[in-house]
Amino acid sequence: MSEIPHNAPLFKADVLLALNDGALHKYEGLVKKAGVVVTKNRTKKGVIDIPFEHIAEEKAGGKIYANTVAVGVLTAILGVDLNTLKIILERTFQGKDKTVVEANLKAATEGFERGAHDCQDRCPWTLKQRDDQYLLIAGNDTIPIAAAYAGCRFISAYPMTPSTGIITFLSQEQDRLGVFAEQAEDEIAAVNMALGAVTEGPGP
Repeated sequence: MSEIPHNAPLFKADVLLALNDGALHKYEGLVKKAGVVVTKNRTKKGVIDIPFEHIAEEKAGGKIYANTVAVGVLTAILGVDLNTLKIILERTFQGKDKTVVEANLKAATEGFERGAHDCQDRCPWTLKQRDDQYLLIAGNDTIPIAAAYAGCRFISAYPMTPSTGIITFLSQEQDRLGVFAEQAEDEIAAVNMALGAVTEGPGP
């Protein structure tokens, strides 16, 4: 929280990674004058031409890895360390066959090297490494954890998007978090259950 209002949306981009012509035509006008556009099959000032699919097929064994090549390029442009990307890829594909992991690592490395070479002095951004760590988690995972730590011991709800994930999470983790989760047959029943839960019964 802050006494000073903060606004997250930005209307001009420093970097545009366009994987197709549709994205390029739609968003190119939002790039700053000093910004960089990364796409394929374009020889134009301010545009870094990276043949994602060609690199993926030649270096990683298939066009399916084109997106990973693009991520490697973007990693280099932003000044992120390649090892950080490799760790994330290994974690993401750990359940896959070893060849899939290796192919993604090759695609990312090739994309990173190509991005670093083609960008050079045109990309001044560098994300400095920090000692502190942060977690990026979805709201439907954050809310039930916060509720449990705040003292919530009962939830009754009727499943409905987008809040279904909250009761689902608490139901799956009710033993660990100590929260009893009950799926009601409708919204009225859920409200009645909640009212009953907070009503203190008669003493002994």
